[in-house]
This record gives sequence, C-alpha cells and structure tokens, in this order.
Amino acid sequence: MLGGIPTTGKERTLQFQSASRTRQIFRREGWRSALVAGWLAASLLIGSSAKADEFDPLVVYEEARALNEQWQACAASFIKGRLKTHQTKEWLAEQALDRCRAEQSDLGEFLIKSVEEKSAGNVMALLREKYRSGLIAAITELRARDQRASPR
Repeated sequence: MLGGIPTTGKERTLQFQSASRTRQIFRREGWRSALVAGWLAASLLIGSSAKADEFDPLVVYEEARALNEQWQACAASFIKGRLKTHQTKEWLAEQALDRCRAEQSDLGEFLIKSVEEKSAGNVMALLREKYRSGLIAAITELRARDQRASPR
C-alpha cells in the first residue's frame, strides 16, 4: 500500500476514526508521502536517469510546496461555494480538480524539470488520486457538520 492508496484491488485503504483526522493527516503528510512514494515506485519500475546521490526528493518537495498549496487552495475554494448543492461528493471533487488544471499543470511542469517526465506523470497521477480522496473526505465531514448545525 502506498500512502493509503491500495497497490492491488484486494487491499482496502485504512479507515481513520474521524474525517477531521483524515483531513489533518492528508494536509500535513499526504502529499509528501505520495510524492516520495511515487518517485520511489517510478525509479524502481522505470529506472531513474539521475544517480541516487544526485537526487533528493525532499529538496524537490520543499521547492514544489508553493505550487502544491496553490493547487489545493484552488480546489478548496471551488468546493467551498458548492457544499450545499445536491451534487455528489465524488462529482464535486472531480470538478474541483478539473477546474484547477492550471495549478496542477504548474506543479506538473515543475516536476518534469526536476525529475524525468514519466516519473513526474506517475507522481501527478498519485497526487491527483490522493487529493480526490481527501476532497471527498472533507466534503463528507463538512456536509455532516452542516447537517448537525442546522435545525431540523
């Protein structure tokens, strides 16, 4: 299992006790672990053109942080205005990621310059799925909180 994403169809993602904890872990560690896991998997599967002592994923992570945060902020702002709609949480998460293609592309272009293109593509696919899952969890939690707060 890579960062909570099943590596085979038979495994299931870990269930956290609360969506709040899931979102907190996702924000703090999720994308870093996904980034590192993606690079490790990509380098093992397709080989890296850089030598191990020349490449430090954590340095790339630090440099990419601002671009990643812009992507996440874009998706969150899209979702925020649409929480009370009757759209499914899966549809909202996909639409948020689709509407933020420019920010996603900026991060992808940075990664292509930092690592080979195929590795960057693998990392971006892993990040997109991780963010989709995180957005779905956040939407679920926020909608539940709104239902508890509103009188019946």
